[in-house]
Parts: sequence; structure tokens; C-alpha cells
Amino acid sequence: MLEKGYDKELNDYPGQKSGLGDWLGMRPRDTYITHAGFYMAAARCLAYISHKVGIEALGPEQKGMAKAKVIQDRIAYLYLKNGKDNFDFPHGKARHSPGPEMGLFARIVPGEKRCVVFENWFKREGSIWPGDEEKRFLDELSYEDTQFLLDRGELKRAKRRGNRLMMTWSMWEGFHEGIFALRYSLSTLSENGYHHIALRKATGTGMATFEYLLRHNATTMWESWWRSEDL
Repeated sequence: MLEKGYDKELNDYPGQKSGLGDWLGMRPRDTYITHAGFYMAAARCLAYISHKVGIEALGPEQKGMAKAKVIQDRIAYLYLKNGKDNFDFPHGKARHSPGPEMGLFARIVPGEKRCVVFENWFKREGSIWPGDEEKRFLDELSYEDTQFLLDRGELKRAKRRGNRLMMTWSMWEGFHEGIFALRYSLSTLSENGYHHIALRKATGTGMATFEYLLRHNATTMWESWWRSEDL
């Protein structure tokens, strides 16, 4: 991890460095937790396989679980270090992914903190999307269609961008998640009694939903949730 540029306390970590990230997500990527989480998962897999093939005690199974626990505890320490219980890296501002999603899904969050981290995860909101393709699309819309999307809450005026109309994405009625957190979030919601919200995300309308892809004549899954101009 040091070779990848992560210092031990993540004091200089801005939220993204080289390597793994939650690709295609609407949120900024948190690469550290993906790296560390995959190392933890690999150690757990080693322990599981060792158990299944019947390797004797004090062998790879115990070593695998011990190593996984060390990594789990390290992630939990760093991602609860800011005292905000949002399972974000120390200087994070609850914008990145897949911190809380992976933390809850993979049981990295300590048991006594799961409820408060889950609650704080629910406080996250969506945002605008300033993509070039979306801007060009909106420029061609009729007044009636623009008003229709405004009434549905799919457009918002961005004061910092000259009060221009921008498309918006929803946290809880669509898929802001990338290729990793998509599974984490839906499974976490369903397993914790919020299956109806998982279904709402899966059946939502507007940007970053399956409905949005179909509405824009998609005949297969795009490489991203937005009408990408660079992928």
C-alpha cells in the first residue's frame, strides 16, 4: 500500500490514487478501501478454501482469518478516525464511494457502529451532473420537454455554473454507484430490512437508471450511467 502512495494514517490521502476505484460511479472514487478491502477478501477466501478442503488446524485457515482480521481492524480504525461515523477516510467529506457501502456489506464496520454508519449513509444526497453530452442534449430540448423534466425533479439550475440547467442524479431512486458499490448497496439495503428502497433504486426513473438508458434508445447497457462522451 505504501508503494501505491498511501501513507499509514491516510493524512495526505485526497480520495483517489493509482489502482482500483469504483469505476463508472457518479461519486468521486475512494481507491484505498477498494485496495484494502480486496486484500481482506483474498485472506478470507484463503481461509474458506482451506476449511473446505480440510487442511488441519493452525494452518492456512487460521492464518487467513488472522490476516483478514488485521486488515479489517486497520480499515475500521482509519474510516472511523474522523469521529463522524460516516465510514469515510480521515479527511473525507462523505462524498466518496464505496466506503460505507463496502464497509457495511463486507462486515468491516464494527458491530457496535453498524447502525450509526447505516443511518449516516442514508443522509447522503444526490447532485447535479455537468457532463458535456447532457448539456448538448438539454440545449436541444423544447420548452415543453424542459418543463416536464423540471417538474419531475430531473433538472436543476446550478448557481455556480451560470444558473444553467443541469441533469441531476438521485442517491435513493437510481444508481449513483460504480461497478463495485452497486452490489454492495443493494445487498446491504435488502439484508437490513430496506428491500423496498433497493427496489426503488432498481426501478427509479431519471438519470443513472435503467429507465434513462431505455428512454435514450439504448439497445444494451452503456459503459456508464451517463451519456458518456469519453468512454
